[in-house]
Amino acid sequence: MKNKYLKTSLTAILSILLMSSFNPILAETPAGDPALNEGAVGSPLTLTSSVPQDGATDVQPFTEISVSFNQNVVNTAVRETNENAVTLWSEGKQVDADIVLSDDLIDPEDWGTIRINPKDNLKNNQEYIIKVGTSLTSTTGEHLQTPVEIHFTTVKSAASITGTSVAVVAAIVIIAVVIIGILYKRHNR
Repeated sequence: MKNKYLKTSLTAILSILLMSSFNPILAETPAGDPALNEGAVGSPLTLTSSVPQDGATDVQPFTEISVSFNQNVVNTAVRETNENAVTLWSEGKQVDADIVLSDDLIDPEDWGTIRINPKDNLKNNQEYIIKVGTSLTSTTGEHLQTPVEIHFTTVKSAASITGTSVAVVAAIVIIAVVIIGILYKRHNR
């Protein structure tokens, strides 16, 4: 009786795990075939999100920067044009950055996302602007109707970056001292 209950329980658990392992794949896959850009046919090409968001402050200098759109903007048919449509600026000058477009057939979940990787870390207390020009094109031939600018500001100082880190390190040191003290007392008994 106990074995039968155990087998039934294990079968149910394995079935649930197996079904749930497919669920994230289905939930994260964009609507339509990204290679054909079926998810947004008939709608204008628009920005859906950015990291950081427009107006963000206290952005860490090592934050991953990206812009996402409602249509496929990474396909090889539009790759070269779109790599030149996205730029990063600060103090009126273009920041040297790699514009990264995933392969939509290898990474279909990234078919609408363009990443901006500055070659050097961003500077503290500085405003940056991500600029996306109207030359940005989707695989259906849609162009961005108006240029997009996303403004964000980095943290004010290195102290802002490490404020939380100092508290964590201090807590770890205190815990380590307590543990060493306990071990020392036990060892001397």
